[in-house]
Amino acid sequence: MIRLSVIICTLNREQVLCDTLRAVAALMQGRVDAELLVIDQTRQHEPETEACLADLAASLQLHRVDFASLTRARNHGVRLARGDVVLFLDDDIVPVSELLDAHLRCYEDPALAGVGGCMLLPGGSQISREELPVAELRRLEQGLEDRFDLDWPRDLNWAPGCNMSFRRVWLFRVGGFDETFYGAAIGEEAELCHRVRKAGGRIIYAPAARILHLVNPSGGCRAAVADVERMVQALGNSWYYWRRTGLALPIRLWRLVRILRPQVVGFAASRHSNLSSRIRTILRVLTRLMTEESRSPVLGLRQSGSAGTGALLAGDCSEPSDRPRRGVM
Repeated sequence: MIRLSVIICTLNREQVLCDTLRAVAALMQGRVDAELLVIDQTRQHEPETEACLADLAASLQLHRVDFASLTRARNHGVRLARGDVVLFLDDDIVPVSELLDAHLRCYEDPALAGVGGCMLLPGGSQISREELPVAELRRLEQGLEDRFDLDWPRDLNWAPGCNMSFRRVWLFRVGGFDETFYGAAIGEEAELCHRVRKAGGRIIYAPAARILHLVNPSGGCRAAVADVERMVQALGNSWYYWRRTGLALPIRLWRLVRILRPQVVGFAASRHSNLSSRIRTILRVLTRLMTEESRSPVLGLRQSGSAGTGALLAGDCSEPSDRPRRGVM
C-alpha cells in the first residue's frame, strides 16, 4: 500500500481556507492510507476560522509556525509527513472526489518521481487535442511548454504548485524546495522539478487529478505589499529561477525586456508624475536583479540515513522556529 501525505501550506486565509480544508478532509474519511497536514503561517486567525480548525481537529494535523515562507513551509511539511507520496495543495482550491486516488494510481509505476494535476480556473474546462491550435499542440508534443487544463496524460517539465505530488524520497534526494524564493515565490515549483528531472526523475500530467483553483485575491503569498513590490519580487524570483535552470544571460535579458516593455513604452504617454514612478519602478527592478546574481540556494532537505528521515541543510530554517506552536491535532 502506498501511503499519501497531503500538505496544505496557508498564510492569512480565512473562509476560503475553511472551505478548502472541509473539502479535502471529506476526501480523507475512511482512508487508512492518507493523512492531512496543515502548515499554518498565519499570526492570528479570525474567530470563525479558529472554530473551523477546532471542528476539524480529528481530521487533520495542524502545525503553527512562526515564519512566513512558502518554500520553507513546504519543506517543513515534508519533514513531518509519514507518507511515501507527498501531495501539495493550495489553500484556495476545490478538489474533485477522485483527486487522491488519481494521484496515487500514477505511482503504481515505481520509476515515477512526480505528478502534476489538472488545474482549472473558475469557469474553465479541460481541453482536448482537437481544440488546440496546431502550433501549440506541436510545442506541447515537443516538450517546449506545459499547460495544466488538458484532458490527456503526458510528460511534464514541471508541475503546478497548487496541485502536485512527489515521492517523498525524491524530495530528499534533490534537497527539497529552495528556501531563498520569497514573497509569491514565483518559479519555486518549476525550479524543484528542474532538479528532479536533472537527477533522472520523470514527472507526468494526470488529467483526472483535477482541482478548481479559486486564486483568492487576498491572503496567501500575495501578503500585504504594494503592487509595485509584488512585481519587483516576481521579477527577482523569475531572474533567480532563470539563472538556476541554466538560462543564458542574453535570453534572461530578452525576457526581462519583454516584461518591462509596457513600462518603457508608457513613458511617452505618461504625465511627469507617472513617468517618475515608472522610472523608480524600473530602477528598483534592476537593483533587485543585481542582488539576485549573488543569491545562493538554500535547500531545506537532505537525505539522512533513510528515505523516511530528513535533516536541515543550512540557512535560517533551524530549530526552534520550525517547531509548531501547538502540537499535532
